[in-house]
Amino acid sequence: LALLLGKQTGLPEEALRAIGIGALLHDVGKLSFHPSMLRNQHRNKFEEAVYRTHCQTGYDAAVKANSLSPAMLAVILQHHERMDGSGFPDRLKGDEIPFAARMVAIANRFDNLTNPLDYLKAMSPSEALSFMWAKENKIYDSKLLQLFIKAMGVYPPGSVVMLSDNRVAAVVSSAPTAHPLSPQVLIYEPEIPRRQALIIDLAEETSIKIERPLRLSERPDEELDYLLPRRKISWFFVEGE
Repeated sequence: LALLLGKQTGLPEEALRAIGIGALLHDVGKLSFHPSMLRNQHRNKFEEAVYRTHCQTGYDAAVKANSLSPAMLAVILQHHERMDGSGFPDRLKGDEIPFAARMVAIANRFDNLTNPLDYLKAMSPSEALSFMWAKENKIYDSKLLQLFIKAMGVYPPGSVVMLSDNRVAAVVSSAPTAHPLSPQVLIYEPEIPRRQALIIDLAEETSIKIERPLRLSERPDEELDYLLPRRKISWFFVEGE
């Protein structure tokens, strides 16, 4: 996700490599925590203070490794900083936050919204993008966030949507550039085994359109088990898409 955003900004290969490695290692500081703390969604003040040390702990360990660039180290230390100064560990603001860290912050937040610890609280990708733009525009780099939304598309894979023929479907492939509102979708038909479920390319089936995205929290479990059987969304992008 961070690399997708990096490519959207036109960064050179060396900078993309730094962002990619930084993103892979951004939470290395959590290795020192007991798993129960990481799974706890209701940390008290003491636990939250301990949790917030993972940025510095990870940074210190990475510095000792003596093999990472300043940009990679910045991602590990500052991926929880926020543009309005409300982040941690150093309450940096705006341009004080390194560019690479601002990118990974956006990718990290999006992934956490779509893949939370409690899958019942998961947002669809389209919900998450809308939420970040409407509610969190001021705490993330708005220009980068806009580019991220553009890169992900109007209906990212994993979104659950209502079609114009009143059928419910899951987006399973990004829309082509020429038809940004027309991705491939898997149709919810409970009487048909999921392995045999119909997949429609809306770029070719022009008589059917997406009416609106649907909130995952408002859909029945049996529908989501059919459309998103693992509930967790894995992100990968093929070169050229």
